[in-house]
Amino acid sequence: MHPFILRYKIFIAINAKGLKTTAALKEAGLAASFTNLTRNEEDMNPRLINLVVLCRVLSIYPSDLFHPNMDKWNTKSTPHSPRPELKDFIIIEDDLSQAFLELLDKKKFVTRYRYETYYGLTGRKGWKRRSPTLIMAKDYLGLMGITIYEFFLHVEKIAKARIKRGKNEETENS
Repeated sequence: MHPFILRYKIFIAINAKGLKTTAALKEAGLAASFTNLTRNEEDMNPRLINLVVLCRVLSIYPSDLFHPNMDKWNTKSTPHSPRPELKDFIIIEDDLSQAFLELLDKKKFVTRYRYETYYGLTGRKGWKRRSPTLIMAKDYLGLMGITIYEFFLHVEKIAKARIKRGKNEETENS
């Protein structure tokens, strides 16, 4: 895998949207340091919630950035072009927490990580939700044999169902 792959994909997605990097980050409420590399200069390590906010600004699904075909050598590594239909599509922290709750096996997870980490990811037992960094999320999900791509597909499914429920409730109340 090429180093800086996520960073490059984000820059390409920003360019495809016709924005400058600083303008896209500002619109997403993120600092310029969002695109900084990790200390060991491998790749970016954003919090998942910040990454999904940027993807919303860019009108792409987060899973577009992690599609397996984009990680192959000699493959055109370009995220999906902006999708106008995503204007009202929003992933919220509850969607991320719900996905972690559904995908993580609590018993298996707590043999390696702390209970507090599990409750922070899932927002259970009165714990404040904590959006993990991308690298930590990959570690957590890797324990379950789930890729970050599969995780984001699941999150997107949860968000679509939540949005659909909200629209149905609006029409019933009208």
